[in-house]
Amino acid sequence: MNIKQLNKKFCNKDKKREIGHYYASEIYSIEKGYLKPKDFFNNKAIDEESCQKIADGVAFEDYLEKMFVGLGIEHKYNPRYELRINKEITITCKPDFEFEDYVIETKFPHKSERYPDRNINEYLKESYQYQLEIEHRVTNKPVYIGKFVVPFDVKKIAFTPSKERFEKIKRLILQFHRDLKEYVKNNPL
Repeated sequence: MNIKQLNKKFCNKDKKREIGHYYASEIYSIEKGYLKPKDFFNNKAIDEESCQKIADGVAFEDYLEKMFVGLGIEHKYNPRYELRINKEITITCKPDFEFEDYVIETKFPHKSERYPDRNINEYLKESYQYQLEIEHRVTNKPVYIGKFVVPFDVKKIAFTPSKERFEKIKRLILQFHRDLKEYVKNNPL
């Protein structure tokens, strides 16, 4: 049994997509142009290195969940929320850990991040800003990035919500939705 191959197969399981249903975690990719309407239904394969990074983050997250449960700390793990933008569009998000007074979205940045010369905390705030904004909107609680570090620890980085950012999210999703519908109209599945 080759664990790396199993991990890659697991990370690349098909995900069913439908027009009008988007994920908070992909809004940044939409804004940056990494996710385009023509690619929306394609399950682009995740490379082995990225699959390994995913596995590392999931392992840390799973351990943290076991700690909270084992110590009886009241929380919700990966609660699913949907934010309705209009009658056609829903954004789904699943914060990692929701407590009574705040939310933690965990990340495990590797040393090989694309921007090694940038402050990793600022990079995390920027690249996950839309996901964190949605998590704030659906929970109405302060949101933190929980940056995993080695040896095992979680450094909390505060996120500052913004009405302007939320309006931008709505504009981005509305435009992407229109573009996706137009693409599908001209390129039937």
